[in-house]
Amino acid sequence: MIFSICLAILGLIFIYLEFFLPGWILGIGGGLLLIFSIGLFLANTTGLIPISIFLVILFILVVYTCNLALKKIKMSGAKNSFYLKKDQEGFFASSIDRTLIGKTALAATDLKPSGHILVDGVQFQAVSKSGYITKNTKVKIIDGQGGYFIVQTEENL
Repeated sequence: MIFSICLAILGLIFIYLEFFLPGWILGIGGGLLLIFSIGLFLANTTGLIPISIFLVILFILVVYTCNLALKKIKMSGAKNSFYLKKDQEGFFASSIDRTLIGKTALAATDLKPSGHILVDGVQFQAVSKSGYITKNTKVKIIDGQGGYFIVQTEENL
C-alpha cells in the first residue's frame, strides 16, 4: 500500500515536470506510474471505501498538480509560456520588394500559373495573371501579394 502511494507521488511529480520539460516522456511516465499505483492499490486493498477514497484523492491531486503547473507558467512569464504576452499586430509572414513593381523580368520556369521569375539575376516567386507563360518569356511585374509577384506577358498589357 505504501509502495503504491509512493508510485502515485512520483507519477504526480513527473506530470508536474512535464509542463516545464516538454517531450511527452515525463507525462507518459507519470501517467503509467499513476496507473501502476492504482493497480497495486487495488491488488493490496479490499473494500470499496478505501479504494474509492484513494481514487478520489488521486484525481484531486492530478487536477491540482496541473493547475499549479499552469499557474506557475503563467506567472513566470517564461519564453515557453502557453500564454501570449502581446499581440501580433503588424506581423507579416513574408513580403515582396515593392520597388520591383513595373519592372520587366524573365520567366525562369514555366508559369502555370505559378513559378519563378528572374529580376536582375535574382529569382522570385510569381503568379501569372494571364494564365500559362512559357519559360524564357519576358513578363512585366504588375503587382505583388504576400510573398509572390503578379506578372503578365508584355503583349497582354
